[in-house]
Formats: sequence, C-alpha cells, structure tokens
Amino acid sequence: MPRLREYSTASSRSRAMSSVSSLSSVSSTSSVVTGSSGSTYVSGLSGLDTTALIKAAVEAKMQKAYRLDDQMKVLTNKSDAYTQLNTLMTSVSTAIKDMASSSTTSSFDSRAAYLTSSDVSTPANFMSATATSSASLGIYSVGVEQLAKSHKVQSDGQTSSAALGYAGSFKIGVSGGTQEEITVSATMTISDLASAINAKSSSTGVVATLVKVDDTHQRLVLSTTETGKSIVTTDVSGNTLDGLGITNGDGTTFKAANVLQTAQNAIVYVDGIKVESSSNTISNVMPGVSFTLYSETGGTFAGGNLNTINVEVGQDLSQVKGDIEDFVEAYNALRDFIITNQQFTAGIGAAEDAVLFGDSVLKGVKGVLSSLLTHSIIDEDGKKFTLFGNGTNGGIGLSMDENNKLVIDETTLNEALLQKIDLIQNFFETQVDTSSTDVRVPYRAEGMAQGTYTVSVVSNGTSITSAKLFGPGLDAAGVDLTVNGSTLYAPKSSSLYGLYIAYDDTKNTETNTFTITNGFADNLLSGFDTYTNASDGILTETISNLSDQIDEKQEKRDKVATDSTKYESTLINYYARLEKKIAEADVKLQYLEALFFSDDDS
Repeated sequence: MPRLREYSTASSRSRAMSSVSSLSSVSSTSSVVTGSSGSTYVSGLSGLDTTALIKAAVEAKMQKAYRLDDQMKVLTNKSDAYTQLNTLMTSVSTAIKDMASSSTTSSFDSRAAYLTSSDVSTPANFMSATATSSASLGIYSVGVEQLAKSHKVQSDGQTSSAALGYAGSFKIGVSGGTQEEITVSATMTISDLASAINAKSSSTGVVATLVKVDDTHQRLVLSTTETGKSIVTTDVSGNTLDGLGITNGDGTTFKAANVLQTAQNAIVYVDGIKVESSSNTISNVMPGVSFTLYSETGGTFAGGNLNTINVEVGQDLSQVKGDIEDFVEAYNALRDFIITNQQFTAGIGAAEDAVLFGDSVLKGVKGVLSSLLTHSIIDEDGKKFTLFGNGTNGGIGLSMDENNKLVIDETTLNEALLQKIDLIQNFFETQVDTSSTDVRVPYRAEGMAQGTYTVSVVSNGTSITSAKLFGPGLDAAGVDLTVNGSTLYAPKSSSLYGLYIAYDDTKNTETNTFTITNGFADNLLSGFDTYTNASDGILTETISNLSDQIDEKQEKRDKVATDSTKYESTLINYYARLEKKIAEADVKLQYLEALFFSDDDS
C-alpha cells in the first residue's frame, strides 16, 4: 500500500507564514476608494471589481434623478423663453405708452418752439425758445431790442508786483444785494486785492479779474456775476477805491472814464408788448414758454423798424416721431423672437432654439398682434387711416418686410406728422364722441369698454336730480351716477369709478349718448397687459407655475440624490465587509496549502 507523504511540521509552518506574510500587503490589483458619501474602503482584495459594482448600482438608482434633470432643463428653457417674451412685450408697451390717452405724459401734449423770420437770416443766432406741455399753441412775433448786460468798471493801471500803499476798508456788492467789507493793508498788491474781493464774491455778486496792460502794469476789473445788476461801493475808511481810480473822489461814484459797461436789462417786444428782464434767459414769458437771448435783432420798436422773429409754439413732432420709431424697434425685436420660435424643417422638426414652437401662449400673443395691426380710423374724407399705406391712401407710412417686421418710410412719416398730426393722435389715442355739445367726458374709468353709452338724466326744470348710464358690459338696469351740479360721476362702488361726465343742460329730462373708440396705443397696452400684468398676467402666472414645477422636481431630485448617497454608503459597507471576509478566507486557504502541500525538503 502506498505510504502517506510525510511533512515536516516546522518547515511547513514556516513556509506557510511566509505566504501569509506576502499577502499582508495590499494586492497590486487593489485600490483605495472613497465614495461620494465620504466612506473609504479597499477594493479589489477579493479579485472582484466592487467599485464598478457599486457605481453601477448607484447609477441605476440615479436614473430617476437624471430624468428629473432633463425635465427641469426643458421647464427652465421654457421659463426663460416666457421671461424673454414678457420683457419684449413690456418694451413694446413702454415704447408706446406715452401715445396712449391714459398717459399722464402724453407725447401729443409735448410742445416745441419753432423759429422763423423774414427779417434775420438765422433766427437761432439771435435767440432760442422752449415750450413745456402747459404752453398754448400759437405764433408770437418777438423782437430783441436790447440784451441784458453786466456792470463792469476798471482801475487805473497799477504796478503788478508793487505794494498798493493803501490802508483801510470798503464795502462792495450789487444793487438790491448784500454788501461785504473788504479790508486793505498797505502791503497788499493788486493781485492780493483781487483775491480778497473774490473770496466774498459768492455773497456780493461781484468778481475781480486782472488784465495785463503792459509788461509791468495791470488793471483791476470789477464785474457783476448777474446781468442787469449795478455794482455798489462805499468807503468805510481810507480811500483805496479813489486811489485806484475806480471811484471819483467819494468812494461811491465811479470814474466815468473807467466804466467799461453799464448794467442794463434785456428788452424784447412780444406781439408789440414790451417785456423787460434783468437776465437774457426769460422764463414763462407766456405760460410754459421761455426765451434765451443771444443777440439784438436790430432796429428799435419806437422807430418802427425792429426786426422780429416768429416763435411758433406747436406740438413737438420730434417727440411723436421718436415714439413711433421706438415702437417699431421694440415691435421688430418681438417679431424676431417669434420668428426664432417658429423655425421648423420638414422631416427634422422644430429648431433647437424654437423653445416655444406650437406654444399656445405664443399663439395668443401673435393673435393679439395680428388684431392690433388691423386698427384703423376714418378720416374727414371717409377713408381709412392706418399704420400702413402712404400719403395718398391715408397711412402713417409703415410697411412690412418679408418677415412681417415693420419698416418706416421716412418721407411719408414726416409728411404725415406735418400734415396729419391730428389724425395720428386720433389713431393712437382713445376717442370719445358725443351726440350733443352739452355732453363732455373729460375722464374715463380705467379699462372702460369701447362702444356707445347712453346717459339718461332727470331734471326738475332747474337742476339734474338723478342720472343713469347704460352701455357695454353694464347691467341692463344701468349704473346710478352721482350728481353734483352739472357734473355726473360714477360712485366708488361702481366698476366705472373714475368716470366723469360734464352735462351742461341741467334743465331738461333727456338722454344723450357718447361713443368710446379705443386708440391703437390703448388697445395695445390693454391687450399686452393681459399677458404681462405683474399680478395676474398670463405670462406672469405661467412663469410662476413653471417655477413651482421646477422647485417640485428639484425637491424630488434632491431626495433621489440623498437616497442614492445613502445607498452607496450601504453598499460600500457591505462590500468592505465582503472583501475583508474573502481576503481572510484567502489567507487561511494559502496557509493551509502551504501547510499541507509544501515539499519537506524545500
């Protein structure tokens, strides 16, 4: 029978320990790994790629988070697009708001002054004129007979660097103003004196300058800072002003030879009425109209030969034109956005940046624009007047290019502004037409529907005792109006609060009507406000809803990520324990192999 193989216990144990010792260091195929949770473990001791196993398991768990990421990206892109649309629509509203009748700063109320003359070649060289919105329209004849001038006096020539040799003090100021005392010492030079005077010029209204008359001499020139004011001086002690040759022996009367310019007021004639001013800038010559004078126009009023300039106060057409240009620019920017979001290629689909392709909100905006652009009014000849067309068929002078963007015909627009400004104003602003001259509607309620309203008044033969209003959107029973003499107005409790009606015929029981026709600007503001209103606009609510959805999905995504991190930590602990047990078992196996199968002689 075969003999069992004998082992040397001591030598076998030694070789086994050697094997174990060689295993005690980390295998070259293992690595230290730190998970996203912060847990650290040694991977690869068992020969298994536990890192890949954990990563795959966590990735599978995170797939829901990635799907949420994709959904949030779509929602964010849509929200950003809606925000951009809201901004562009707001820009259009801002551009046109001053052309709406609801504006408190209407462009049609702005005024400008235009200068023309048959007497002088360039009126702007002689004067300028400004007009505010309070100015009345009209033409005024203006002749500039005399400009306002400051008072200027000079001293005799003084040696530039020498001491003046005068001691004492004098007071100086302007007529009707404050006089300040100037102290003079014998060692002061002419330059020192000028500095002393200028140190108090802010309160005296008199400035001193030095004029070099030759290499060694200077003259002191005193001037008022305001035109129409005379210099006033008084010697307190000494005779400095007399000694300098400024005054004529009494410290008060100026030496005639040294008076360079006498103070005088400006004199202009407006439509033959004499206007005198201490300044060449004359404010509110007429309410809201001011002049700045640069030069005399020539001749005298008394002589009957005063040259004149016509000052025409009219609507500021440049303001209206600027608003139209701003509207076109803002509209075209909105149109570019719409074009971008309409891009579609057959067989491929919507372009990547067409985020709102087929979107119902954008379709609604396009519908509002299409409706607005058809707005028209009827001119005095019974013809339509619109944004489009030219001077022959009653248009402002806009057209559309191949992308439906607005284009301005500069010549036609300028002609329309000059010849049809009233029509342009009626086109943009809301108009109220009444059936009787006895009825006027100076103020309308905000958002008041267009259409025809009937005013029914009851009178006792002397005064109105009650009044009702019937019209679009109102209850069939009408709205009771509050009566205050000849003024009718809607009470606070009414949806028409803000409506005021002037009713001049207080003696008769009767009915009259007024018709509201919304202007282009008011229609646009109202239509766009439906979308852009900060409280309940369609875009405002849509963007808010998207934000809520994004927040909700982000919350879910955060939970998935948190759960995945915890799951990763659990797997790391599990595989770390598994790796350790496998490694320990492997050590035991190698020990046993070394113990039982090693060669005794080796």
